[in-house]
Amino acid sequence: VLKKAELPPLAANSMAATDSASVAPMQPVVLKKAELPFKYKLGSGAVAGVIGTCIIYPIDTVKTYLMQNPGKYTGPIDCFKSRVREAGVIGLYKGLPANLIGVTPEKAIKLGVNDFLRTQCAKYNAEHGIFGNAGDGLTTLQAIACGSTAGFAQSVATNPMELVKIRMQLAGLAIKAAKQELEAAAGQGEAAVAAATKHLATVEASNPTTIKGVVRRAGFFGLYHGIRATLLRDVPFSAMFFPLYGMLNSRFSEHGLAGTMAAGCTSGFISAVLATPMDVIKTRMQSVGGAERYTGVRDCARQVYSEAGAAAFFRGWLPRGFVVAPLFGISLMSYEIVKKVVREHEARA
Repeated sequence: VLKKAELPPLAANSMAATDSASVAPMQPVVLKKAELPFKYKLGSGAVAGVIGTCIIYPIDTVKTYLMQNPGKYTGPIDCFKSRVREAGVIGLYKGLPANLIGVTPEKAIKLGVNDFLRTQCAKYNAEHGIFGNAGDGLTTLQAIACGSTAGFAQSVATNPMELVKIRMQLAGLAIKAAKQELEAAAGQGEAAVAAATKHLATVEASNPTTIKGVVRRAGFFGLYHGIRATLLRDVPFSAMFFPLYGMLNSRFSEHGLAGTMAAGCTSGFISAVLATPMDVIKTRMQSVGGAERYTGVRDCARQVYSEAGAAAFFRGWLPRGFVVAPLFGISLMSYEIVKKVVREHEARA
């Protein structure tokens, strides 16, 4: 019988590896792609957000009108048809320029920061032999912490553009109603016409329809009105979305980009529906007159409840789900494509 020392080098090495494996604890194996610098992750998130937003923006407009005008429409389809009749197809894209300005840093920060933090946690886990089941080897608590931090950073940075978008979407509705009152007053005498004309001028002055007009009227601190409601919506949303997406994406990975989109849509829909109550409150507080009507999140919640009970907090949950689901599905699929393109470019450079 040959002793270990007499074995050929290859066999001896194999035996040594077997001996060490029998006593050493198993370590998690993490297969890594080439790591992208943080600035490229931010850029990838920005491009992904623009693509996703342009595709689903009409649904977002319907969602905003449903939440702001309870009882006016019988449902999303009725609201969609009404908007097309009143303002044409272009009316469904009211406020898109402001939203694109806002969504660029919003998606850049949310996707980029979450990706960066997950990468750091994955490195830490690999070095310390920690293995979790929340995707990329993260534990559930780590995934929640990464998502929450990304949601907080994104909310603080993008609250002004969210407010501008909402006010521009709703300004057209108020002006349209005032013009209809003026038309109705035409056969009621000069006094009625004069009063309706004055009312229209007041409405137009208090409902600017341009980015510059909304910013000038709101002022710097006014652009952060409703920030607490925004944080109470976006931080829990991100805390739910990213861990769920990480787990689903790891399970759907064999399906490639289709799996990424499916994971993003599923996670986005579930998280959006659960976060709808805070989205309703945020939309009310950031609409024109919201600062005067509501003293804070609690007061707004009380008034919403007094209007239609608990059901009012979930008004628009379906269109919100159908906005967020494809938005994040498309955005995350685009995010992975852009990152892949950047990686290949960097490898050739």
